[in-house]
Amino acid sequence: MRIYRRRWVERTCHTLGVAAYIFIVFLPLAVLAGRAAVWLAGGGGGDIFSLRRLDLLARSTGQALAVAAGATLLGTLAALFLWRLHGAVRWLIFLLAPLPPYIHALAWMAIAAAMGAPQRGVGMSAWVQVMAFLPLSTALALVGLESVESGLVEAARLARPDFTALRRVVLPLAAPAILTGSGLCFLLSLTDYSVPSLFQVNTYSLEIFSEFSASSLPERAFVLALPLLLLTGLATLLLVGGLRRTAESSSGRGRSGQARQGGAAFEWPGWLTILIGAAMAAWLAQVGAPLGVLIAQTGSWAQFSQSVGEARSEISFTLLTAAAAGLLCLPLGLALSGELMQKGLRGRMGWLLMLAPLAVPAPLVGIGLIAVWNRDLPVAVYGSAWMPVLAMLARFSALAALLALAQARRTDVRLFEAADIFQPGLLKTWLVVRLPLLAPGLLAAAGVVFVLSAGELGATLIVAPPGQATLTMRIYNYLHYGASGTVAGLCLSMALASVGMGAAAAAIFGRGRVEDGA
Repeated sequence: MRIYRRRWVERTCHTLGVAAYIFIVFLPLAVLAGRAAVWLAGGGGGDIFSLRRLDLLARSTGQALAVAAGATLLGTLAALFLWRLHGAVRWLIFLLAPLPPYIHALAWMAIAAAMGAPQRGVGMSAWVQVMAFLPLSTALALVGLESVESGLVEAARLARPDFTALRRVVLPLAAPAILTGSGLCFLLSLTDYSVPSLFQVNTYSLEIFSEFSASSLPERAFVLALPLLLLTGLATLLLVGGLRRTAESSSGRGRSGQARQGGAAFEWPGWLTILIGAAMAAWLAQVGAPLGVLIAQTGSWAQFSQSVGEARSEISFTLLTAAAAGLLCLPLGLALSGELMQKGLRGRMGWLLMLAPLAVPAPLVGIGLIAVWNRDLPVAVYGSAWMPVLAMLARFSALAALLALAQARRTDVRLFEAADIFQPGLLKTWLVVRLPLLAPGLLAAAGVVFVLSAGELGATLIVAPPGQATLTMRIYNYLHYGASGTVAGLCLSMALASVGMGAAAAAIFGRGRVEDGA
């Protein structure tokens, strides 16, 4: 009877957590959809779409496809190089992965200016996005390569040359993870307006922001976003299966990444070796350009201190909101991770819930939150610091669910089962057994959400309370006037914080590995 009562309480808490996630992520969209339906029924919407906007959607889609293709190609080639390295060394290259995209934009603006090249345009915007998304595409390609069974790789190498084994066995088996990375890069590029706007490139996502700024009508912005939501929703549906298989295969054991280390080195054709070298050169540029430019343009410690000192209020507000998002995402992510572990239709629905925030353009998240909370309520949410926190939770709680899922898959479930039997109460079971076992994944999730929240712009720019701004908003406004010592110092402080928090999260997550059956 005690076990049944405990499980009832756990199911209730789990249901409340999932309901809270759905409330935060989907209520703003539901309110926008309702208002848009009433507005359309009243005869509105006739002037929303035009040939110019449809052409803009096509061009934005084309740019996102080009960014996804470039990031996937470079990421897969780089993963082939990293695949041959030993142990955790291969993952050290991802330490700069948390850098916000605008830092890459600053770096390449400065490099283009030094070379006398154009600092604006679609080409620069696409290149910066490729550099910003390169760690994501490389990481997923590497996960895909390491998930291939070592026995299949060695058998193929015995029967055929290494390149044939790569082409016919390794890449087809790693394809789900590689294509998942490509799809994620496509979604991130299509829904982002911050980087293109810095290079004076208009995108459909920016058009949504401009429409709301001009009309102040959330329903108009939502109707305008419908074609983009159709594209991103379709891409999300296609990503569900691949991401689910990638998550399951990445926790497998005896894969090629471990078993292959003692085998003979792969021998690639000369042209492939050149391409891999070019990809690693791009990786070195991705790492070296931001740090080199930031250090050079910051100038001195005095300049750095002055830049940080002048942004004290923005830094404090950023730390407050990002820390709140990092903590509040944990119960949401923990509850959603339970849905991700389910089988059948329920599991697929859980993955859809997790991926849905990626399909929503950042401006629409902010506009939806305004539509929900801009009203008389017992607690004043609109116009407070809670608005950016809610925007950050809506955008990044799903990542906390992924990390919680990864930690749960790496933990021996028999420890949980023993706790259910031998621990006297639910609270003590969680405090003594479950939380310590899940803590590395949860702490890593809080760190990752903190970093991403600190760099969030698209929704925060819309919902930030008057007179308060995040450090990212200050940097973004400065970047429109070009690179300078002040903005470089601010970007350097953000880069150091991002890299430090990202490294800490990776270290905590790596040390928390509990092997199945250990």
